This record gives sequence, C-alpha cells and structure tokens, in this order.
Amino acid sequence: MKVNVHVTEKCNFHCRQCYAKFEEHLVPTTEEWMRIIDNCHASGIVNAYNFAGGEPLLYKGLNKLIKYAYSKGAAVSIITNGYLINDAWIEENAMYLDTIGFSVDSFQRDTLKDIGRCTCSGKILEVERLVDIIRKLKAVNPKLRIKINSVVSSLNKNEDLASDIIGYDLPVSRWKLLRMCPFKNDEFDNYDLAVSDMEYQEFVNRNTSTLNAVKSSEMIYTCDRGTEIVAEDRINGGYIMIDAGGYLVDDTLNTNYTRIIDCRTEDFLTGIERLNLDKELYEARYSKK
Repeated sequence: MKVNVHVTEKCNFHCRQCYAKFEEHLVPTTEEWMRIIDNCHASGIVNAYNFAGGEPLLYKGLNKLIKYAYSKGAAVSIITNGYLINDAWIEENAMYLDTIGFSVDSFQRDTLKDIGRCTCSGKILEVERLVDIIRKLKAVNPKLRIKINSVVSSLNKNEDLASDIIGYDLPVSRWKLLRMCPFKNDEFDNYDLAVSDMEYQEFVNRNTSTLNAVKSSEMIYTCDRGTEIVAEDRINGGYIMIDAGGYLVDDTLNTNYTRIIDCRTEDFLTGIERLNLDKELYEARYSKK
C-alpha cells in the first residue's frame, strides 16, 4: 500500500482550494520521520511512500527522507508545485524517484493567480519552465514517471488542460482529475469553489475527449499517447495519510481530519485497522500503474 507523508504544511503558494490543512502540531524531526518510515515498513503492508505537503521541497530533510525510503526497497514519489526545483535538486534526487507529480490546475496565468497557485508576489511556474524541469528529470532518470494532479474547482471548470498537455508534448504517464474537496474548519473554508456533479463530469468529458481517451474502468481512462487519466470525483477515505505532525489521520469522520495514532510511538498496523479506509475506492485508484 502507498502512504502519503505530509512532511510540512508550509507552502510558497496559497491555493484557495487546497485541503492540506491539518491541526497545529510540533513538526517531527528528520530522524522522527525516519522512525515513522520504519514503523510503516515494519507493518508489512507498505511498499510505497508519497512525500507531500504543503510544499515538500520546503522541508529541509526531504532529500534524506527520499533516499531513506528508497533504501527500504519502496517506490518513492513526491507531489510538488515544482517552483523550487532546480538543477542541483534534480541531480541529487531524480534517480531515487519512481514518480514525480506536479500540481497543475491550469496553464492560464490569470486562472493560476485567481486560484492562488503563485507566490505572494504573483510569480507562477511558467509552463516553459515546467517543460524544462521535466526534460532534465527524464535525462537523469529516463524511467521516471511524470504525473499531473489537477484540482477541478469553479475557477478552472471550463478549461481544456488536455490541449496544453498535447501542445507542449508533456510526457505524462498519469493525470489525476481531482474534484475539489469541500473542507471547513475554524480558519479555512473553500465551499465557495465547489463544483456540481455535472460541472465536474463536463470537465472530465471535455479533457478526455481532447485526448481521445477511452474509459477502461470505473475511474480510469486510457489513450494512445500513453497517458492514464484517473477521474476522482471523491477522495474521502481513499488515501492513507500521515499529517505534518506525524499522525495517521482519518478524513471520513467530519469536515476536518481526525488523528488516529501517533506514528512515532504507536503501531502503524494497529492504526490502519482503526482507519476508515474505503478499500474499493483505494483499489480502483491503484488498480493500474
């Protein structure tokens, strides 16, 4: 199984729809994160780690954690906005990654800024730079799989991102179309950006049609260019997540995250047994590589 490890809540962007909002906590040290990986590995059910955030490249110990997870024989991936990736980072880390995912909700400057997928000064990850980053990553590790995650909200629901994927010839192995997850706590509320069932399906239909994609299972579409499209209209209960405090969390009990166990001190397998994991949804998502 794959565990999503949110190593930090910090981010250099401020996306309005982002649901990676956890409780306040003391951030684990790199050594504590390594113990958490040990705990997951000892369960006998974990063979993949996805490092996420916030923006994981802001966590100073990320490179060490990538190598440590790799040393366990696990598949290692990260999900990033890509803005902080430079040549030195690529040279140090690309060979240890099975997959790198980029969060791309639009290729339009104005839309990106409306979403908040930009720095405080309004700088975005230009598509030309994204293309260059991917080219350099593939040069170091030709087997590296490129993934794109796109959150569908009221701000980009009418766009055809597939046209740009084709136009820039992005070598995308997997493209996740994530329906925005409405989320509310004391300080955060994104309900105004929610899309209806029809709006989400229209986005999926438009983009899969552009790629001439054919539905091959409940959630998965395939196309001739080799891109697998995963349409996720719901995500609650479908991921195994460790928050930025080192806790296994459940996202099915309310509109926030509920901590299940402290993965630094409690048995991970026991926590999984207590987790409300939608196994059908999980298996549908990972039924194909």
